[in-house]
Amino acid sequence: MSDIYFKKYLSQPVCLPDGLREKIKEDYGEILFYGFSDLGSDFQFSQRWIVVLSDKVLELDTQKVINVVQLNENTQIIEKNGAVVNIFSLKENNELKMSFYFSQRQNIVFAQMKYIIEELVKGNTIKLSLSCDEVYQKNTLSPLKKVQNGDKTNKDKVVFRLLTYLRPYKKDLIIGALGAILSTLVSLFPAYFSGRLVDDVINPIQSGKIETSTVLQIAWLFIAGLGGSYLLREIFMWVRLKKMSIIGENVARDLRKELFSHLQKMDMEFYSSKQTGSIISRVSSDTDRIWDFVAFGIVEVSIAVITLICLSGVLIALDPLLGGVMTLP
Repeated sequence: MSDIYFKKYLSQPVCLPDGLREKIKEDYGEILFYGFSDLGSDFQFSQRWIVVLSDKVLELDTQKVINVVQLNENTQIIEKNGAVVNIFSLKENNELKMSFYFSQRQNIVFAQMKYIIEELVKGNTIKLSLSCDEVYQKNTLSPLKKVQNGDKTNKDKVVFRLLTYLRPYKKDLIIGALGAILSTLVSLFPAYFSGRLVDDVINPIQSGKIETSTVLQIAWLFIAGLGGSYLLREIFMWVRLKKMSIIGENVARDLRKELFSHLQKMDMEFYSSKQTGSIISRVSSDTDRIWDFVAFGIVEVSIAVITLICLSGVLIALDPLLGGVMTLP
């Protein structure tokens, strides 16, 4: 399967050629790690290998070893990252010993190589759980596979997964939801009272069918009903905003704790492929957006649906034919 990916998408060798591998083992020892440099100093495509042993680093072309750097405490690793081309260099006492140019698709390989060389320079022993071929293939193909897997993300599952964070706060959620529902229902009463005020007060006065004393009593009742409905709506809205804001903050806290714990378990491959600012943004800004979705997005959608259903019911009750024509489409 790896062969297919390398040939179809990368156009680079699947592994270190057998001839070079045998030559290195015979002359220098066991290979610990290796990477592929796909650019030359002129930024044209080329093929060079960088092989890390326990005490030295080798530079090879497609046929032979062309440079050897002995690792010691004076070895320095210089890495320069650009938008298209990156440079990986080894220096000793500020003297350039080896330099490689590579494209973005080799980033993970060279990031791990940098860590391995740094540990070897410190005198630490490095043991990899996979063979050098498996590590090279995995790190090279990792960005490609991540892009392919990202296209398969099920957005519905993501939404349902976010909703599971509301489970610990069922009580506050129910209170907040009731506040939203009641505020929506109460918001329908002003239109009803206004209509009755026009039909039972204003029109009878204009036609002279009702006495002044009776008009005032009815008018005050409708005005009191309007004022009461607005007051109740504000109270229910306050309950909704308070409870849902608290839930949103709690969910954001839970998300950040879980995300921070998850970040501690990630390997170097993850951090080498991510910018520090991107990770910080995930922990801060992105969790704030989720907080806004949980605290207000879900409730606003629910309110819109309830309002639509209630208004549709009122229209159909007043005039079934016209109400059906207006609401069913």
